[in-house]
Amino acid sequence: MKKRALCAALAALLCAAILPTGAIGADLPFTDVPEDAWYRGDVAAAVAGGLVNGRTETSFCPDEELTYAEAVKLAACMRQKAAEGTVTLQNGDPWYQSYADYAKEAGIIAKDYDWNAPATRAGYIEIFAHALPDEALTEINAVPDSSVPDVPMDHPQAAEIYKLYRAGILEGSEDSYRGAWTAHLCKPSDTIRRSEVAAILTRMTDASARKTFTLTDSASSGFAARYFRTDGYRDGVSYPFALTFSGPDELMRYYDTHKDLYDFSRHEVGGTYAADYAADAAPCFADAVAAYDAAWFRSHRLILVVLEEGSGSVRHRVDGVRTVGNETTVDITRLVPEVGTDDMAEWHILIEVGSAAQTVRVRLDNQNPVGEAADPRSDSEKAADFAVRLFRRCFAADGDNTLVSPLSVFGALAMTSNGAKGETLAEMEDVLGMKNGEMNLYFATLLDRLAEEGSKKENEPRFHLANSVWFIDDESFTVNEDFLEMIAFLYDAGVNRAPFDAGTLKEINDWVKEQTDGMIPSILDRIPEDAVMYLVNALAFEGEWADPYQEHQVRPGTFTREDGTKTTADLMWSKVNSYLEDDGAEGFIRYYKGGKYAFAALLPDEGTALSDYVASLDGEKLVRILSSAQSVPVDTALPKFETEYGAELSKLLAAMGMKTAFDPDAADFSGLGTSTAGNICISRVLHKTFISVAEQGTKAGAATVVEMVAKSAMPPQITRTVVLDRPFVYMLIDCETNVPFFIGALTSVGE
Repeated sequence: MKKRALCAALAALLCAAILPTGAIGADLPFTDVPEDAWYRGDVAAAVAGGLVNGRTETSFCPDEELTYAEAVKLAACMRQKAAEGTVTLQNGDPWYQSYADYAKEAGIIAKDYDWNAPATRAGYIEIFAHALPDEALTEINAVPDSSVPDVPMDHPQAAEIYKLYRAGILEGSEDSYRGAWTAHLCKPSDTIRRSEVAAILTRMTDASARKTFTLTDSASSGFAARYFRTDGYRDGVSYPFALTFSGPDELMRYYDTHKDLYDFSRHEVGGTYAADYAADAAPCFADAVAAYDAAWFRSHRLILVVLEEGSGSVRHRVDGVRTVGNETTVDITRLVPEVGTDDMAEWHILIEVGSAAQTVRVRLDNQNPVGEAADPRSDSEKAADFAVRLFRRCFAADGDNTLVSPLSVFGALAMTSNGAKGETLAEMEDVLGMKNGEMNLYFATLLDRLAEEGSKKENEPRFHLANSVWFIDDESFTVNEDFLEMIAFLYDAGVNRAPFDAGTLKEINDWVKEQTDGMIPSILDRIPEDAVMYLVNALAFEGEWADPYQEHQVRPGTFTREDGTKTTADLMWSKVNSYLEDDGAEGFIRYYKGGKYAFAALLPDEGTALSDYVASLDGEKLVRILSSAQSVPVDTALPKFETEYGAELSKLLAAMGMKTAFDPDAADFSGLGTSTAGNICISRVLHKTFISVAEQGTKAGAATVVEMVAKSAMPPQITRTVVLDRPFVYMLIDCETNVPFFIGALTSVGE
């Protein structure tokens, strides 16, 4: 009881010491905090309380990111303010050391961080959640476990995140998530701006500023869907298709024209989105139509999705409805039944969305058939597994400096898989590690995320991904228009009909050069006479280090190859706080600005051949190594280097299990198109990469082309030291997923 009373008193003292939000806004010295800025009062309150200051005397830098060092300083100041009524902590050497020491003694943190790296939202939440006693963070919101959409309970910082949601410190944000516009997103892997931190500080120190809300269902998508089944199949109607209605008259005209489909006197209709899609006594379509009046249509759009099926027992699930600009995407999963029926049926889904989008597209994915064991791995783990398997094959085949972009190869082959069927598709799915629907959704989600990131700060890394399809303009080849539409939609691919002559060769190579910022000047050396289609992926990455190397940190050194040959190399020295350790290797992670991407390196133990270590890697092991990085100081030396790599991957992919796709007799790409010249198969998978690692940051590019041809029938924390002065494995990784989008082996530097 005494502890509770003491904590309450400390919290009251802390709150009383801060002026109300907005009370001193006019006294701020910062010229970059406008008087009408939503966060001005929060900044003023935090500054007045001695909890935060500007980057300079006149600049607060509200749009800059918060570093881990700054997060710990804020938490330490909050704790001291609560406990002692004032903040006396001063900068040390380095400046954050005194705050870090205080935070450790107070139990706010239990480890060191990569202090100068931008803090992720989950990272700063982990720190802030321990800055005040639990009694000062009383629960005011009903937030059940797993109700924050993007924070499952197995997330490393789930306890801290839910603690601050329940206390009203966090309320999340609205954004597109898994295809749906969703509220209360935490975005744990994103970084945070200093203006946002000021608002969080206000809520931490002033209970009256905290947010009240209730979360009940993390799957809430902000739309309603009603399902109707009709018996009878209409030939000649594409599957699936969508209609949009902009007013009640338009909807009624549609119903009057198609009454024969909606005569529910003979049918029971399938339930609602909130139910299990098979509830009895759902309203008939006529009743639904009558429910929409002109007032409703002023703020909503009605979408009717028709899904034609050959089995009346098939069900579907609406996974998301997202509107971007003038286009709405409806994500639907087809739930494959355990036992089908012989009758023909259509499922009609009436979806209400708050949008006036003009274009509606439907993205359909298949669930694993009932009885087939579901793969328990996440998409990230599957992608990492493919990355390592491809890298192992390439390095074993070459043995010298090797660099592959598994993401680029995956993208080109995933596009191609949409035209594959039967055993050809099954083998491609097995090698790539995902079902076709999973690949499509994985890549489409990635493109959405990159598009969102592309609109953010100019000084953050640039990650550019592009796809294109080129097919021959010849009467002997008939392309499947549905295939083209799907690729254009899911992969944002440019579609090009071309004569496949010297001009086309130049156009494809010029496209690759442009999309990779000139790092891959060409990908094709020729267009063979039997080529009918090219599916091309290009990737470019350019990122500055979060902490660029200074001139004095670059010193001449020696790089020793495995055969004992020594060459001169410029070694870039620095200290980081992210140490990697594995049985047989150690390494580190060094972040780029923004904290979303990083360079990771693994150096095999002395006496362990690089080829042996690479052979021991698999996707699960790599993800485990990267996700278990230790926050301990590491003295590192990274050689400056630049390398390029190229390979034709058809034999390697066939050896991995994708044989039928290259067999002119057995390949089945009938979903892609047909040719009078013979059966369509993959002829070549060409892959090229480039990387440059230097003082300011990293540039990397990759391109992959799939060539389709038609052929006639045929211990305690101590400072570690990792000096990369001998062969090592390196990666460019996505910090949100720990999946490498480039992975390579550096066996030699210089001449």
